[in-house]
This record gives sequence, structure tokens and C-alpha cells, in this order.
Amino acid sequence: MIHRAFRPRPTWQFGLLVGGFFYQTPALQNHPRCEYMNPIATIELEFIMATQNTSKIVQLRPPKKKADRVSERKWGKAVMAQGFSIIPSLLLKAQPRLKLKPIELAILMHLADFWWDPERKPFPSKERLAERLGIGARQVQRWMANLEAAKLVKRTQRYAPHGGKLSNEYDLSGLVARLKELEPEFSEVEEEARSKRRAVAKPGLRRRAKASNDG
Repeated sequence: MIHRAFRPRPTWQFGLLVGGFFYQTPALQNHPRCEYMNPIATIELEFIMATQNTSKIVQLRPPKKKADRVSERKWGKAVMAQGFSIIPSLLLKAQPRLKLKPIELAILMHLADFWWDPERKPFPSKERLAERLGIGARQVQRWMANLEAAKLVKRTQRYAPHGGKLSNEYDLSGLVARLKELEPEFSEVEEEARSKRRAVAKPGLRRRAKASNDG
């Protein structure tokens, strides 16, 4: 079984990387099957080993994805450290089709900012949303009612173990379903536009157009 050992600190350490944890095993330094893969700061070691005693476990920071590094170059590391949201572009493109007013679109985007786990619906308080949007909590409630009437959002009251009311839970499955309905239309239009661009790029466009008109 092939395992990888990484250098998590400036000094050399050897071990097994399993399930995101570094099992430090100094004895591996003299293992005959170890070989250096790349002599730089993040040297990786490949070795084959069936069993090995471990003396220490150190959790490693997951490697940064390329998209994360690109975002840091675009927006700045400090800005991205505040967090980010994943918003489908179709939500912005389809704003007129969804008949969303600017404030309604803003509310949906803020709800999406609180929604990371597909199985756990967002539940920001009206006061938190109002603070972000710069409007009153009653206004948030009124605009949320409009979104619920449009079947884009569904509110569910949450309760504490002692029975007291908590902030609402917001189900965005209606919005997701509506975007899935609209996607084929937008994709078709984009494919038609791509086909036209490809046709324009080919030589003899005027000749083909003239022949078509003469026919």
C-alpha cells in the first residue's frame, strides 16, 4: 500500500499521511524504500510499507485548491479570509425571468451565503439579515413573504428545547427547482450564440449567405 509523507514544518519529519492526519514515525527516516520525489520545501516521499508503529499524530492543513489561490490573486488574501459564497451565475442572469426586485435578489444571495451544507438549511435571524442589507427587520419579513409567495423560499419556524422560538429556517429548494427549469432555455440560447460565432469565424461567410439568399 502506498502512503505519502509530507514535510509540515521546516525541519524534516517522516510519517504516514492517512485520512488527513500525519502519523509521525522517526524510524521511517532510515527506511530502505524511501525516495525523494522533489527537493523543495514541500518535498513528498513515496514509500511502501505494510505496518509501522506511530509515536505522534499531527493534523495537516488541507492543500489549497487552485481556485482558492486564483481568488486570492483577484480579491486579495485578507478579503478572501472573510469567507466567500457560491452563487450560480444563472441566478443573476435569470433575475428578470424570476421577476426579482433588486432587494429580493439581495436577500436570496445573503441566504445563500449562510447555506453551505445541502442537508442543513440556513437560519439567519431577521435582525442579522436586516443589518447586512441596511433595512429594517420588518422590511426583511415583508420581502421574505413575497419570496415565499413566489414559491422561491419556504420559511419554517424553529424552536428551542424549552419551547422558545428561534430564528426561521429557510428552504431554498423552490429557487433551485425554478433555476433547473430555466437552465435548458439559457443553455440553448448560449449554444446558438456559440454556433453563430463559429460560423462568423469561418471564411466565406458572405458567399454562403449570398448563395442561401439566391436559393
